[in-house]
Amino acid sequence: MTHFSDILEGDDIYFRDRWQFEQKYDFLPDPELATNEYTQDFYFFIPNALQINRNTYTIEQFYKDQTNMIRSKTPVFSLKEILDLNNSSSPLARIDGLKDEEQNTVTQSLIEKEVKLLGNVVRSAIRTNAQELSSLLEQELYDEFIKGCHEMCDELEEYQNTFEGIKKETADKWDTPSIHKHFEYMTTFLNHVVNQYLILLLERIRYSDDQKFQEIDARITEMLKTTQKMITDKDLSDKREGEKIIYRKSLLNKFFVYALLLNTDRFSPGQRYQNLTGAIAAGIAMLVFFTLFVWQGQFFLINSTPFIVITVFLYILKDRIKEGIKTFTHHRTLGWFSDYTTKIMSPDDKSVLGVLTEKFSYISEDEIPEEISTIRSREFDSMMEDYKLPETVMYYTKKMKINQKPRELEARRFMLNVIFRFNIRHFMDKASNPYSPYLWLNEETGEIKVWHLPKVYHLNIIVRTTTKQPGKKPKKELSKVRIVADKSGIKRIEYP
Repeated sequence: MTHFSDILEGDDIYFRDRWQFEQKYDFLPDPELATNEYTQDFYFFIPNALQINRNTYTIEQFYKDQTNMIRSKTPVFSLKEILDLNNSSSPLARIDGLKDEEQNTVTQSLIEKEVKLLGNVVRSAIRTNAQELSSLLEQELYDEFIKGCHEMCDELEEYQNTFEGIKKETADKWDTPSIHKHFEYMTTFLNHVVNQYLILLLERIRYSDDQKFQEIDARITEMLKTTQKMITDKDLSDKREGEKIIYRKSLLNKFFVYALLLNTDRFSPGQRYQNLTGAIAAGIAMLVFFTLFVWQGQFFLINSTPFIVITVFLYILKDRIKEGIKTFTHHRTLGWFSDYTTKIMSPDDKSVLGVLTEKFSYISEDEIPEEISTIRSREFDSMMEDYKLPETVMYYTKKMKINQKPRELEARRFMLNVIFRFNIRHFMDKASNPYSPYLWLNEETGEIKVWHLPKVYHLNIIVRTTTKQPGKKPKKELSKVRIVADKSGIKRIEYP
């Protein structure tokens, strides 16, 4: 599996680069509940050969390697729905209406927000369309695939003509550099998006190598030639030009995608309240110490040996009680505080939409829930099913609570997209070389040959998602992925 195939296959978990993988989860709050809540439990099963443990891989390092992003999920539109200027939800229709409104900072801000939202919904629509077409091709539904490709090309051409028309009309009415830049960014962004998905479809068409695809091949090819000329008219073998293209594409992605990100305030409650918890722990320990100190004074003289020995013992006990209480407040299941708490702000930043809490720890085999253990055990190599490789198990849980109902927010942007991104580079510090020599006899020549075979490690991750439902038992979803990696990074992601 490659990153490019992930794009068309639409996997929820995929790798971004050779070290990072990403998991996405869509969360739609139920309007019937006063508070919506969901929990995700991640169980990481790491081979002991990688020597990952409490001493070599700390909690602090885990949070450095991990990233949580929370954003409004891109509203779902088809290209036809976006093109419908009578559709009041379509960003393109709203831009068309706003361009004739009174010219002030409020209207300008609304136009710019709709342009950013338009970039996201158009990309999502094109991606979904391309994924559906790719699925038809895999099912060998060639006639439906060819028809769908032509319809997609027609809609893309119609969109480009409509957008450029609205862009020109807006430029004629609004002498505002910021708005002009937003439209230009949108044009360039669309060119990159169209090029990305059309060329992936074209690659799959040519892989099929069927004569019936010649016409649609030619049409997509012509569209790509036009689009690529608008991106650059220079040779990509020029490294500097290549740098510019990727750099600009990256900036455009951030410009549009970040428009959906929700502002957050992340902090560690344990660190924020460490002085308070330290004071409480010290106070309780001192109370126990002083009570026992006074009590033992009733039986021994102050300057006697037993009194001194017991007092020393009580002092040690006081110190251990204080440290024990501090440890208790951070315990994985009994602790008062999470490792981190994140306040999620509403899209308008005027109120707290919800709260995300996180905790991480190492757990023993006995602490693994039976349903998780069952899923893990059934996937061992069939040749060695009675032998389970020793593993280190890391447990990470995050809980999200949403306190506002959909009707209180903009309907187009209430579903949340929660992204968990993780970097495994530190997991592979102790890994062996990517290739291991293996001797093999050539049966025909009798020659002994040395093959360098891949040496990989399997990092298994099981995710349990629990969502509360009104009047029902909590809904649970279980998923498992296997990250196949070596010393040089992630090779692929499997779904056993």
